[in-house]
Amino acid sequence: MKRRGEIYYVNYGDALGSEADGRRPSVVVSINYLNKRIETCLVVPMFSDSEPHFHNVEIFPAALNSLDKRWMANAHLVRHVSGTRIEEECQGRVSDDELDEISVALALVMDTRNPEITPLELLLDPE
Repeated sequence: MKRRGEIYYVNYGDALGSEADGRRPSVVVSINYLNKRIETCLVVPMFSDSEPHFHNVEIFPAALNSLDKRWMANAHLVRHVSGTRIEEECQGRVSDDELDEISVALALVMDTRNPEITPLELLLDPE
């Protein structure tokens, strides 16, 4: 079973427009309850050439994640993928703090209206 916060390589295939493409590390963000019961996962793809932005979370190499360089988890490109796109070998996991940052980035991108989170419009275009 894939677990929330784990990193797997995902084969996204060909992209349309600005979608994630090819084979790249990705962070599982769907809850374990669903990961255990269905064959798909919600994942956030990572890019090595992205710049810091509110929807990107920097993930640095660490023993916990086995990454070989700095990556950016891009919450804006979150995607629901079939388990057949996800390679079997877990590459490690992000830290709890990094997973929290990804969760906040997802909430901002989707504007979930959580009263604990400042609405994105106020962050980008304060009046």
